[in-house]
Amino acid sequence: MNYENLETLLIAAERIPFYRRLYNSVPRFPSVSCFRNLPFMETSHLRYGTEAQVIPELTGLCIYFSSGTVSHPKKLFYSQEDRRNIVDLIKWFCVVEGIGGGETVLILMDQYLWNVGYFTSLGHIAAGNTVIPIDPDTAPESIHSITKQVHPTVISSTPSLLLHFAEVLPKTGIKVIETTGEHLDQATRLRLEQTFSAPTYDCYGLAECVVGVECNEHHGFHFREDKVLVEVVALESDEALPEDQVGEITITNLMCLSQPIIRYRTGDLGWISNKACPCGLLTPKVWVKERLTPTMVLWDGGKIHGYQIEEELTRALGYVPSYRATLRPGRSLQVIEVEVEGISLLESQSLQESLTHLSYEVLFDVQAGKLEWRVRNVAQGSLESKLKGFFSHIQKFDRFSRHD
Repeated sequence: MNYENLETLLIAAERIPFYRRLYNSVPRFPSVSCFRNLPFMETSHLRYGTEAQVIPELTGLCIYFSSGTVSHPKKLFYSQEDRRNIVDLIKWFCVVEGIGGGETVLILMDQYLWNVGYFTSLGHIAAGNTVIPIDPDTAPESIHSITKQVHPTVISSTPSLLLHFAEVLPKTGIKVIETTGEHLDQATRLRLEQTFSAPTYDCYGLAECVVGVECNEHHGFHFREDKVLVEVVALESDEALPEDQVGEITITNLMCLSQPIIRYRTGDLGWISNKACPCGLLTPKVWVKERLTPTMVLWDGGKIHGYQIEEELTRALGYVPSYRATLRPGRSLQVIEVEVEGISLLESQSLQESLTHLSYEVLFDVQAGKLEWRVRNVAQGSLESKLKGFFSHIQKFDRFSRHD
């Protein structure tokens, strides 16, 4: 644990009304000795009253609107110093991946709402690489034309985008495929490496905090303790677990002081280890096993979380009925079918309109003709019996209120 950086972060948090309220009952705050007694931060904390989480009177801030809903998005604030710290970490990622200068990097990521595209570009530039940022909304033929002119040696994107645009991306001269933003399973890794004839280096992080990167062992994510503090806590008791034990990953972002992220629950299940890595790096590693909450991943990297759909159900209907949401992937149009038990035609129309405005990313995809919602009523008690027989490639998640 980097006590000096943690102490600096806690002192910054003490200046902010939100944290003074949140930690009001914690003895000795902001002393480092109280750290393990601090309550956890949740996603909801970043979606309501975010301005109260920022050091007063700061100027020169960069603000990103991340996931959440249109009415309550997550707002993330970065000062100039915060940005420098994040860029320094991503520069180190490049070195670990063996691309610490002289490469031409195609960065195929959202360049507007997703802060990862922005910071990835700056990190590669700091490492001495040339970057070509391209937004996924760019026409495939334009992407093909650009890559023929610049001859990238590295492609940085999400697994879904890489597979979606594989036909127009270069297949020769690629040294490294860099992925982030989604869980990378072994089958997808193998498919990417066969497609591009290059090793895949996966990076782990959230919009709230960049965390770690794979080394050439491709087994776990190395993280720097001067940049991020990673804990694993028991699901039942919230007690911090020792290394090699599986629990929920929580992160404390030591890079960003303007809007402190302290003991933030990631919703990811995993474990950490301080054992020596064969690659020679002395930094600890974190492994990510799976998401704890249901999440749909769109081909352009956008995510739809179960809590977002349930908020829209509550907004439209006043309660959360039994429902099932199924994502049916398509080459150009993706359809999300939401089956809801016991609602009227008018209610289904109202819910469909609400879901269209579920988040900024979703709204933009609907307006661009890339995503369509379909809501339909089904009979009470009919969903649970239909669970069997769904194709494994169709993403779905369910909620049955009868189980509550």
